[in-house]
Amino acid sequence: MKEKEIILKMISDGKISAEEGAELLEEIEKSRKNYGSSQEKQNNSSFTENLKRELNSYSKNISDREIPEQIIGVISPKRAVNVNSTFEREFDDIDKIIIEVTESKILITGTDSEKVKLKIRSDKFFEEDELDKYFTLNEEDGLLKLSQKKNKNTREFFGIKVQGLTLGKSICEVSIPRDKYFEFISARSAVGDIEIYNAQSNKISVVASAGRVKIKDIDCSIADLSSNASSVTIENSSVNDYASLSTMAGSVYIENTISPTVKADTKAGSISVSNSDIKELVAITFAGSIDVSRIIGEPISYTLTTTTGSVNLDTANVQNVKASCTSNKFFSSIKCSKNYRSGSGDENEAVYVKGDEIGLNAHLATQMGKINIM
Repeated sequence: MKEKEIILKMISDGKISAEEGAELLEEIEKSRKNYGSSQEKQNNSSFTENLKRELNSYSKNISDREIPEQIIGVISPKRAVNVNSTFEREFDDIDKIIIEVTESKILITGTDSEKVKLKIRSDKFFEEDELDKYFTLNEEDGLLKLSQKKNKNTREFFGIKVQGLTLGKSICEVSIPRDKYFEFISARSAVGDIEIYNAQSNKISVVASAGRVKIKDIDCSIADLSSNASSVTIENSSVNDYASLSTMAGSVYIENTISPTVKADTKAGSISVSNSDIKELVAITFAGSIDVSRIIGEPISYTLTTTTGSVNLDTANVQNVKASCTSNKFFSSIKCSKNYRSGSGDENEAVYVKGDEIGLNAHLATQMGKINIM
C-alpha cells in the first residue's frame, strides 16, 4: 500500500501524470517480482526505498506540458492530457452554485462576464447530448447545481485506474461575475483539486477528499474549507464572520487574510499564518508545527496547540501581548524574545508579558516540540 501512496503523492505534486503513474506501477510490479525476496534481504533494502529511488529518477526525465487552452489538468494543473470534448453552457440570474463531482478538478473563477458559464472538459470524446449520461444538471430559482452521477460507467469514463485507485482526468470550470454577490458557492470533489478565485459570496463551502483546496481574492461572510489528504489555502481574502480550514493529511496556509475568527485544524500537517488581520485564532495540529508571523491589526486571542511539533509566534507588530506557554518540561523548550518580561506560571507553564495594556492574549502549547516567541 505504501507504493500507491508514494505514487499518488508524486501525481499530486505534479511530478508525474496519472497515466505515467499507472505505467510506473506496472513496471515496478514487474521488477518487484523479478527482484526476489532473497536479494532484497541481501541488500538490506526495502521495496519502498527502491520505489522512492526509482520514482525520483523517473520524475527527473518528465517535462511539464502546459498549454492552458488546449489541455486539461490531471490532479495537479501542471500535468495534462489532450482535450477531446468540451461541454459549455451559459446561465442567467444565478446566485447559488453547487458543484459535486468525483473524478474531476473544479475551478471557479470570477470574470467580467455578466453570466455564469459552465464548462466541462475531458480527454475522452462525448457528444453534448450525452451529458445526461454522466451528470445531473439543474437550474431553478437562481440555483445552478451540477452533480456527477455515481456509477461505474461515469467513473471509468472520467477517471483512470491506478492499481485499483481511480484518479481524475477531467475538469469542471465555472466562470462567474466577479462583481456579483452570491448567496452561496459550494464545491465538492472526491479526487480532484478545488480552486476558487475572485468571488463574492455570503458562504463558500469546499470539500475535497483527495485533492487540495485553495481560495484566493475572496470576499465572503463564512468560509468552510476542508480536505482529507491535501493542503488547504486561503489568500488575499476577507472573511467577515468566520473561517474554518481543516485537513487530515495536509497543511493549512493562511496569508493576507482578514477575519474576526479563524479555526485551522490538521492532524498530520503544519499550519502557517502570515500577513493577516485575525482577531481570534485557534490553530491545532498533532504532528506538525505552527507558525504565526507578521500579525496585522489588533489581535485579541490566539490559541496555538501542537503535540509533537513546534510553535513559533512573531509579535513584532503587536505592542501588548501576554503569552502563556504550556509544555512538557522533559521533552520541550521555550525561548522568548528579550522584549518580554517574565510573569507568573506553574511548573509546566511560563508566562511572558510585553507592554503595559491588555492586548493579545496568546496561549501556546506543545508536548514534544519547541516554543519560540519573538
